[in-house]
Parts: sequence; structure tokens; C-alpha cells
Amino acid sequence: MRTKVFNQIQRMPLAFFTRVQTGALVSRLNNDVTGAQESFTNLLSVIVGNLITVILVLAAMFFLSWKLTLIALLLLPIFIIPAGWLGRRLQSITREKYELNAKMNTTMVEHFNVAGALLLKLFGHPKKESKTFAEKAGRVRDIGVMQTLYGRFFNVALTLQLPLPLP
Repeated sequence: MRTKVFNQIQRMPLAFFTRVQTGALVSRLNNDVTGAQESFTNLLSVIVGNLITVILVLAAMFFLSWKLTLIALLLLPIFIIPAGWLGRRLQSITREKYELNAKMNTTMVEHFNVAGALLLKLFGHPKKESKTFAEKAGRVRDIGVMQTLYGRFFNVALTLQLPLPLP
């Protein structure tokens, strides 16, 4: 996948390189491709494993008590609706994290090469640049904390066992 993206970038016209920031390209090539590959392989194994588990558990539940199984299936939307909301929220903050990482990579690539460092020394505002970079890095940190909290909350909510009166 990384090779295909690299080859595609090499075929782009020169005008493309004048519009796109180098750091964003490097970030896409390094982070996004790796993330996509990991997501695909992890997601595929999780889906297959969960599908097998759901089939086996539903079969056992129907065998033990089909009435209770139907009641449990009717309660399923109570879990699915919040999970959908949480998934969309996680998707948006993950997208923001990738965009901020791309911007930080752009800043580093532009400032840490010889031409960029020279321009920054001659015409730049190092304190302003540092403050802007620190704000982006802080936001990435905050997003990581939010992702962890959402994940923990979701796991606790799914495993919360409320005592139900037995008939």
C-alpha cells in the first residue's frame, strides 16, 4: 500500500507539489498508510472472531431459553445507538488528530531542513512558531486522552451488569 501511494505521488504534476505541504505528504505516507494497514488487519480479525462468538452465544442462548434470548435481542438497540454515537465521535477526533499530526510534520520538515532553518533564523518568529507547535501538540495529547476516556467509558458501559429481577 505504501509503495502504491509513493508511486501515485511521484506521478503527480509539478503544480501538485507547489500546493501541497511536504510534511503533510510525508505524514500521509508514514502515518496514514500504517494506520490503514493496522486497522484493516486488526478489524478483519476482530470481526471474524466476534462473528463466531456471537453465533455461538446466540445458539447457546436459544438452546437454553428462547424467550429470554428474544428479550435480550429486543434490548440490543439500547447498546447499539450509543455505540454508533461514540463511534462517530471517535472518528471525528481521530481525523482531527491525523490532520494535526500532518500539520506538525509539515512544520518540522519545513523548519528542520537547511533552507527552512535559514529562513526561520532570518525572517521567522521562533517564539510564535514554538507557541503554535505547542498548541497543536497539546491538542494531539488532549485527543489521545479523550480517545482513551471514550474507550474506557464504552467498555465499562458494555460490561455493566444491572441486577434484573428473575420471574
